[in-house]
Amino acid sequence: MRLISLLVTLVLIGGGGLYVWKNHPEVRNWVLANFDTGTEFPTLEVRFSGDQIMEANRKELLKGEQYTYRRAELLFVPYALMEVKFSTRGNQTREAVILWGLEDGEMVVDTATWKKSHGFEDCLNAGADRNDYKVVTALAQNSGSMRL
Repeated sequence: MRLISLLVTLVLIGGGGLYVWKNHPEVRNWVLANFDTGTEFPTLEVRFSGDQIMEANRKELLKGEQYTYRRAELLFVPYALMEVKFSTRGNQTREAVILWGLEDGEMVVDTATWKKSHGFEDCLNAGADRNDYKVVTALAQNSGSMRL
């Protein structure tokens, strides 16, 4: 009898909670604001519009007065801003923030030129396993060549 009353009580509490969650957004917002759900992640946001950038750099971008701009477009390229921890050659650990390209699996090395790392995409496409990554890591540590 105790088990049945416990189950009925849990079902009523769960149903009431679900009703409040779906029909009262102020309660849902309060819960999400006060309890960490782990769904928040940092993003890069647009600070200046394309028109503002083009007007501020008009002399550098256009050759003369007879030239005009095309219509500005906002393109979104998927990158993940990641906080990472890695080990150095001296078995020390360091932390950094990196941009990781979600299209090709490569890390952005320089944000001024958007130069990326290379090789990880090839490993993904080839279906490399853990042992293959050990070989690649050993080659990278020895400037690309090794002697057996």
